Amino acid sequence: MSPVDPAGAVDPLWGERPGEGPGTAWRAGLWEMALTDHGIEDLGQNGQVLAPRVFFSVRDESWATPPLRLSYATAPAAGAGDDGGPVAFAGSVNGFPLTVTGTVAAVGHVLVVTFVLEAAGDVAVARVGPCVLHDIGHPGTVLATDADDGRNQVELPDGITPHPIVSGYRHLELLVGGTVLRIDLTGGTFEMEDQRNWGDATLKSYCPPLAVARPLGLRAGERRSYALRFAADQPSATPAHRGARVLSSRVDLARLAQRPVPFLPRIGLTHPGGELGDAALEKLRELRAGFLHFLVDLGDAQWAGLLGADLSVAAALGVPAVVTLESPQGDGKGLARFAELAAGAVDTAFVFAPGSAVTTDALADTARALFAGTGIRIGAGSRGHFASLNLAGRVPDAAEVVAVALAGAAHDDDRRALTTGPSSYAAIVEGARRLAEGRALYLGPIGLAPTFDSWSPPGRAMPVRRAFDASHRRHPTRFGAAWAVAAYAALAPLGVERLCLAGTIGGRGAGAVTAGRFSPFPLFDALRALGQLDPGTTRALLPGNRVAGLLGEYGALVAVLGDAPIELCRSDVAGRDLVASGLRLLEPAGGDATRVAGPEVVALSWREDAS
Repeated sequence: MSPVDPAGAVDPLWGERPGEGPGTAWRAGLWEMALTDHGIEDLGQNGQVLAPRVFFSVRDESWATPPLRLSYATAPAAGAGDDGGPVAFAGSVNGFPLTVTGTVAAVGHVLVVTFVLEAAGDVAVARVGPCVLHDIGHPGTVLATDADDGRNQVELPDGITPHPIVSGYRHLELLVGGTVLRIDLTGGTFEMEDQRNWGDATLKSYCPPLAVARPLGLRAGERRSYALRFAADQPSATPAHRGARVLSSRVDLARLAQRPVPFLPRIGLTHPGGELGDAALEKLRELRAGFLHFLVDLGDAQWAGLLGADLSVAAALGVPAVVTLESPQGDGKGLARFAELAAGAVDTAFVFAPGSAVTTDALADTARALFAGTGIRIGAGSRGHFASLNLAGRVPDAAEVVAVALAGAAHDDDRRALTTGPSSYAAIVEGARRLAEGRALYLGPIGLAPTFDSWSPPGRAMPVRRAFDASHRRHPTRFGAAWAVAAYAALAPLGVERLCLAGTIGGRGAGAVTAGRFSPFPLFDALRALGQLDPGTTRALLPGNRVAGLLGEYGALVAVLGDAPIELCRSDVAGRDLVASGLRLLEPAGGDATRVAGPEVVALSWREDAS
């Protein structure tokens, strides 16, 4: 979904427009789920999640996702107990003459989800069909399929693959915890991709496969029907595997904190450009930024003057500058002039040609020759997603620093994807480090909105400066602050020296700057708390169970990313609970800070004994 400016009334907690919500708990036979306007979430049995999400996807020709909001109408319960019975849903695709209807119903022990797509006019799209998300399993876990290529047993790869894992199947079996989940599809064939390429911590079965010629044409009056059948078996004596999630209302932070943090990475801030007033600069100094990241577009006739204004902001904050340098291929004159103006002030320049998602060898070689002796390091990598770098499979030899940008809402803007995305970051960093071959890693910009529109086809791409300056409706929300803490906590234990959080200056995240005055958003408090962390003995609270954060010997900084209240506790080495006290950073102090409904950021401290 493309980033958008906040418009109209939005929820100050989640940044959602009216009509969007967290979903309604529902049960059909043995199956439990949440019915949301994005589809079915947390589908499972007995509190165990077997499929994180089931939904219908339409992508336009540029692969953007037009909103498809579903509403539900329930039928009378068909039997005894607390069975919610069947449910019907309907929705329309924003901007397209397409409607989607369907049902959710239990047939014995099987859950059947149907989708019916109807076209009221001729349409060309890049994708149309049902999708199922799967939690990441252990490498080597075997999937059973009836794939067209004859591979009936497929092992999950080690690492993030840039290519489909398996394609052309109508039947899939996978082990989720100790449960075998079987899915049958009618109406088309599935293909499976690793969504960690785009910062989403799942695998996805989608329809139709990418090998089908694009665009996909739909004729006025055309009607397509699909059905997904879910069945679950509990095999005897089957060991538990990673992938099964059990939702709990009580979180022991000591048990969740499993990864030591070798050092706390420096946090950089992005700046969309321009001078800032003294009042705004004074406020921003409270964040203790490690560096400033901004854009230089050599295709802009005014770029030299803009560069001077941006460097003045970095100098006023007393921090070095990092730039993304948009340079026409072979523009030696512009690169040479940049090197002259930026020498001694810019630490690293990540060089990209217009319309290219990754750094080319020729541009990196030219920059290395022209930047010699200036102190400016040559940066290369992907300015969009890890998918681009992963597909390229290498970085230019001239690169001294390798970057990957991370955008929480780049792949999907629903709550589930945004709150679980940080769980993909460890695998992304592992893949980027492999490609970097010993060179320094740079993570960022990291934010909710894609910083650069580098994935759209020619003729549809957003101008680079507009993309860099784009806002997202969740920036001024409490969720935006909690997400930033969760993202930092997911990346901190991975040994990356610098992390750049996007959307942090100029009204794009940390606050609004108007006539030189700075009005802070909730993210400002979260960034200030991150900047004040003690780099002593610290462990990361791995993303999961709706919380993430950093845990020290005597305190913790925790992001809570769910609606349902959860209880935060900490046990000592003997398994006894320690008594916690705390402060909710994004809400007035008071109340029980250890029982929290998100989105929220909480700073906790611990008494030394349980008495």
